[in-house]
Amino acid sequence: MGTADTYTYLANNPAVELRGVDYTNNPLVIAQQERMVAINSALEIDLTGQATAESLGPLFYSGMGGQADFMRGAALAPHGKTILALPATADHGGFPGLCHSYKREPALRSTAATSIMW
Repeated sequence: MGTADTYTYLANNPAVELRGVDYTNNPLVIAQQERMVAINSALEIDLTGQATAESLGPLFYSGMGGQADFMRGAALAPHGKTILALPATADHGGFPGLCHSYKREPALRSTAATSIMW
């Protein structure tokens, strides 16, 4: 992964800081960034504000990421904002991912309604 030139550039470079996911995805670390904005996408969102980005019913659609971490961190940040995006269109004229309740119980709820502002 990467080239020798990349590793030479990164080695002992004070402008580059590599951290583990336990730091980079820590909501309390993310919340230290003033005006942090987290923009994420979802597959479905219901009218209570619960969102799922990883699964449609019991079918996993994508791998788990840091959506919940960044949404929570941005919500806690001073003047932070969270934005959850949905596709603008849907197949066969249906509503794009917006439903009154989940059509099928999702395997995962990615983001709690309390973390979504827009």
